[in-house]
Formats: sequence, C-alpha cells, structure tokens
Amino acid sequence: MTIPDQITVAANAAGVPAWLALAIAQRESGFNNSAVGSAGEIGIFQLLPTTAAQLGVDPTDPAQNIAGGVAFLSHLLRTFSWDTQKAAAAFNCGPTCVANAVAAGGDNWASHIPSSTQSYVAGVTGSLPSSAGTSPATIPVAPLSAGISISPAAAFDWQPWAWGGLGLMGFLLLRGIGQRA
Repeated sequence: MTIPDQITVAANAAGVPAWLALAIAQRESGFNNSAVGSAGEIGIFQLLPTTAAQLGVDPTDPAQNIAGGVAFLSHLLRTFSWDTQKAAAAFNCGPTCVANAVAAGGDNWASHIPSSTQSYVAGVTGSLPSSAGTSPATIPVAPLSAGISISPAAAFDWQPWAWGGLGLMGFLLLRGIGQRA
C-alpha cells in the first residue's frame, strides 16, 4: 500500500478529511518518511520528537508516523471546531500560536499568525485563512465513533483511547498497516 493510500485509510478511520491529511503530508515532506526538518521534525508528517513521544509513536516508522500525524490532526480539528484553516495553521505553528491569534484577533485571527503560516495554510487548503471564523474550506466530518463524546483538552494531553474517534483498537490496527505490505 502506498503512503498516500495509508494516509487515506488512517484519515477515514479517524473521521479526518482525507484531502486535508494528504495535503498536509504532501506539504510537510512530499510523503518522504526519511525527511528531517531543520527543527528536528521527522518523517511523513514531520512530527517533532516531543509530539511523537506524546502520541506514543516512533516517527521513523511510516505507519506510526501516519497514525500519529492523523491523530494530531484530528485533535487540532476538534480543538478548532473543525475549521480546517485553523487546524492547518496549528499543524504548522502550533495550537498555542493559533489560540493566541484567535484570542488577539477574533474573526481577524489570520492577521495574527506568521506570514509563513498564512502561506502554509494557503498551500494546504487552497486559500488564505479567512478573516471570518469558519472558512469555506471547513468540512465537518463525523468521527468514526460518533456515539462517543470526547472533549478536546486545552493542553496537549493525549490518551490513546481518546484519539479523536479513532479508539485504541483503530490506532493499533493503523500501527500495523505498514507491517502487512
């Protein structure tokens, strides 16, 4: 199974828009698991070692990097009410950066994020961050386990059984994707 196929499977299982996960992975590494960023980001989703540790994944393992990247994206989508532009911005500059921008700018939050992040969001979603709270690129997707209510933590506090509708069994299955090929 190709890397884009693995990302699509993981995104669909997590209730994350596959187009968004694919666009972020493409922008981050060009689907290259050997990519290493200047700040130490690793793999397909360019996970920082601290983020990978919080997610409980090995960022050098493609299947784990994908599972971790999609789980992190799911967390960001929930944190920012399924606003794909805010989630993409948070993937780039961090959730605190975007939360601070929203607090400082309200509907004009995009003017409070770095210009490099504005360009990143435009590259991922196809448009610059809107000055309105919800952008045309916002696509709500019901989580796989819609009957389970999980409130996003303000802090980045991961628990494997609460990863955005993915659930522990789904996460464990996704971790094995690369091992079956």
